[in-house]
Amino acid sequence: MDFLTDQQRANFASFNQRLGLAPDELIHDTTEQHAQLKAVNDGPVIISSNPGESHIPVKIVPVGSIAELNKMVGLPDNGDDSDVHYPDPLPEHQTSLLQTANSRAELFAGLDDSTFETVKKAATAFLMGNSARLADHEPMINAMMFPGQVALATGSDLNIPAGQTYVIQGNDPVVLNYGRITVGTGAQIKVLTDTTLSTQIFVQQ
Repeated sequence: MDFLTDQQRANFASFNQRLGLAPDELIHDTTEQHAQLKAVNDGPVIISSNPGESHIPVKIVPVGSIAELNKMVGLPDNGDDSDVHYPDPLPEHQTSLLQTANSRAELFAGLDDSTFETVKKAATAFLMGNSARLADHEPMINAMMFPGQVALATGSDLNIPAGQTYVIQGNDPVVLNYGRITVGTGAQIKVLTDTTLSTQIFVQQ
């Protein structure tokens, strides 16, 4: 990635290491991108957490807890969290289910829809804000949402041709780390699943 400065290369390597990859590991060989995508006719190019439907190669990585996911893609705890919504603590009768439920199915059966929404918001706040403020929610987040997995795509240069659409989708989060992303005239990226995108250079033509 000769087009990056030393600092940009260091940033790329640092994010790769957060993901558990080698500093210079490239899952997506972007020098072969055009050959790989010749099979995509008039439809969109898919980047999916399901490797079987992804036109761009991805690596599936297991994630055991919200804290582990936070180390991979979360923002620093000391950052500006003024726009982060921290949900209220869960009622005691709901948190007590963690001690009494014998299975995840039994736990889910004892929770109402509002709890699912609260836990999802708490997980988002854990990643975007100060994770210490979500300590009371952490056990329920882990019980309801983990273990899980994320799909990783890393490469040097992601070039989205003019008029083309790239769709990021799947049942699990997708994390992208590229040295440079170039979006051609009239091209677009549609995000249909939880996605973290890191790039050192972003060009909109």
